[in-house]
Amino acid sequence: MVFGEISIKDKLGRTIILRNARPEDADDLVKYLKVTSAETPYLIREPEEITITKEDEEKFLQAKIDAERELMLIALIDGRHIGNCSLMSIAPYKRYRHRCDVAIALYKEYCGCGIG
Repeated sequence: MVFGEISIKDKLGRTIILRNARPEDADDLVKYLKVTSAETPYLIREPEEITITKEDEEKFLQAKIDAERELMLIALIDGRHIGNCSLMSIAPYKRYRHRCDVAIALYKEYCGCGIG
């Protein structure tokens, strides 16, 4: 799903840009998965379990852009990737069309700033 870029302010007054994650963000997102998985015990994987390649991530991100009912956003401050949010369909069934999984994570240094 394509989402129009927006900007918001965090609690510290910094401008946060929210936009679609794009295939060219793949390197940053793979690094982000590894770092954030090490920063907190609350994510689903350990850093060594992150084995996705840049190419796999590029395909995943393009699939989210092309999807009718799924969305992957990244948050940026001054062009630096600081976190992401995804909304993913639970199942293709009509009775589940109103439901989704939501995942939000930020680099630890940006937690508590009203971004998530």
